[in-house]
Amino acid sequence: WLLARHPAKWDCTYLINVPVLKALDDYCGVTLSLKNHYGSIGNPGDHHADIMEFLPRLNSRPELRDKTRLVVLDALYGQYRWYNGRDQATVIPVNRILVSDDPVAIDFLGWQLIEGLRRQAGLGPVEPQPVYIAAAAAAGLGVADRERIELQELRMGGSE
Repeated sequence: WLLARHPAKWDCTYLINVPVLKALDDYCGVTLSLKNHYGSIGNPGDHHADIMEFLPRLNSRPELRDKTRLVVLDALYGQYRWYNGRDQATVIPVNRILVSDDPVAIDFLGWQLIEGLRRQAGLGPVEPQPVYIAAAAAAGLGVADRERIELQELRMGGSE
């Protein structure tokens, strides 16, 4: 792991994670804040087969878990379907930004946004289901239960 081999690279006070709203069909369902740290390691290709189990373990690392202070989900646009590259036909305006200190809650809410976009487009749920989100919650990394997530909506400028 890059994290273990290069600890000096993690000599920072905090991390801000800024994922985008995107489905990832035929791989892990969605790619949001937890998967965003795939770019934090030097060997992500080694974990394609075990990604559902690997993502909670990766995000449990102290270098990530203890230093992540803010997650800002860029949902101004969302890609509700992804197969081997960007297809502008499946990117639509969502006009939202989600902010939290809980990466699991952000991923859960982002996943639900994607599922809503898919329903509007006449598609079924993402496949595979992103079970790593519930696994991350079970590992104590955050909340993946809509009833326990406090969501406050702020509207800025203009009318919608």
